[in-house]
Amino acid sequence: MPRERSFVSRVVSALETTSKAELVFTARAMLLAPLVEGSLAWRGLDATLDGLERLSRNAHRREAAEGAAAELAVARAFRLQPWLPGRCLPRALVRYALHRRDGVPARLVIGVRRPGEQALDAHAWVEPPSPKEAAGYEPILTREVR
Repeated sequence: MPRERSFVSRVVSALETTSKAELVFTARAMLLAPLVEGSLAWRGLDATLDGLERLSRNAHRREAAEGAAAELAVARAFRLQPWLPGRCLPRALVRYALHRRDGVPARLVIGVRRPGEQALDAHAWVEPPSPKEAAGYEPILTREVR
């Protein structure tokens, strides 16, 4: 029976296979995540989005995580801070803000769907989404980085 790898060896292995751009993106997401969660709780979505969109772009950034790598980096940042709920909206806002800061084209989408008679379901993502992510959701708010 194979012996389970220790936590430390799994972390070291993950670090060895992760690019520098992804590690930096994860670290930046870890710093921004609590601020986004707090702003959403205290100020609401509109004020949080306004604040994130005032972030200036960094023309000197040479490497930026994009697509699935950026999504994974943000997920990792929330997983490493288990006290943060890390629902889809704060995760999407963090990713959108970092792409905006890096000058990477991105589109924030918040959508809703009505899966049953009375139920209403909402979801937020940064495009391009995974194929199942946007399925059935009608966008009600979008913001773009160009």
